[in-house]
Amino acid sequence: MRCGDMSRQESFRVDEFEIPGFEILPDAVEKLWLPGDEVQLGGQVRRLDGHPMTSATVHYRVLCSRDVLAEGDVTPDADGRYALSFLSRDSEYQYIEVAYRVTDATGETQERTQFLFISARIHLDLSLEGSCARADLKVKGAWAQMVESRNPAFRFTVRSPQGGTMPLDVAYTLKNESGGKK
Repeated sequence: MRCGDMSRQESFRVDEFEIPGFEILPDAVEKLWLPGDEVQLGGQVRRLDGHPMTSATVHYRVLCSRDVLAEGDVTPDADGRYALSFLSRDSEYQYIEVAYRVTDATGETQERTQFLFISARIHLDLSLEGSCARADLKVKGAWAQMVESRNPAFRFTVRSPQGGTMPLDVAYTLKNESGGKK
């Protein structure tokens, strides 16, 4: 490198680069877990040509606040799929880290980490669709401004701590101004 009257020379070494032979694909989290639940996770180990890897060992380690909740080895099935489960803590908030280390028959090793957040609180979005006038709605002690209509269409959306929408049954009761059921 040269700049004006000053010059400097640096050298560096490029090590051999090998393209990985496979990838670890944890399944997306599509379930809502609460504290104390048994958490079930899975995924697939697949060669880069798209074929499943069956001759590998998936080592997993589940951490919560630096404490090991579970650790073990599983073997992928004929489709390259693996499954594991662990019991979450019975505390209100939990940040879970699942570290995967997969070693194939040739000794190649790949690592991947998956993160989960488990909470005792459920985020529920409520929307009322159609043309309506203003009204009040009381949800578990908190008041919110809502709208009213002769034929209201409610939409409930439950969100996981990861932010995705989750399937969950929601029961509700509509009451008129005097507290009677509609």
